[in-house]
Amino acid sequence: MKRGQAEIIGLMLIVILIAIGFLLYVRFSLKADSGPSFKESFEESQLGQTFVNSLAKTEFDCNGQFYTIEEVIEDVAKGTPRCAGGGVTTEERLDDFFSQVLLDTHYLWGRNYKLSVVRRTEPVETFGISNQTNPDIDVDDQCMVTRRMQRTRDYYPLPAYDLAIPVEIRLELCS
Repeated sequence: MKRGQAEIIGLMLIVILIAIGFLLYVRFSLKADSGPSFKESFEESQLGQTFVNSLAKTEFDCNGQFYTIEEVIEDVAKGTPRCAGGGVTTEERLDDFFSQVLLDTHYLWGRNYKLSVVRRTEPVETFGISNQTNPDIDVDDQCMVTRRMQRTRDYYPLPAYDLAIPVEIRLELCS
């Protein structure tokens, strides 16, 4: 074999190796998931707090009168519920409302959640309004049954100036 032919074969091998390397690089770089973007992770971290804030300011129908959820919960905490009537307590109405809102949002989105209204005492005391959780998941295993293990807890404290014991709305999300 002449020297010129050997150089051309060597050059062809180098070009083939470079092409194979480039194809492998493209294949693995496109396949690799770089994880959520900064925007996505920020939106995810703010989802619970935004939800709780919006829920507290949502208007609730109390026998034809509209009050915010915050006002209705304050009334329950003070022992003067204004939405009772027709054999249904204010707490039951709130339970139904929270259940429907959570089923229409976090449940449809496939999220694990736990919503509760609590008095800020030691230990924390729930009252009247039951904990709302994802019906497909045991309450104690909210974050453990998914691969996504990050738990966020978001709070909406109700104004405490006219409540003997402060009350807050709590939402735990697994993301």
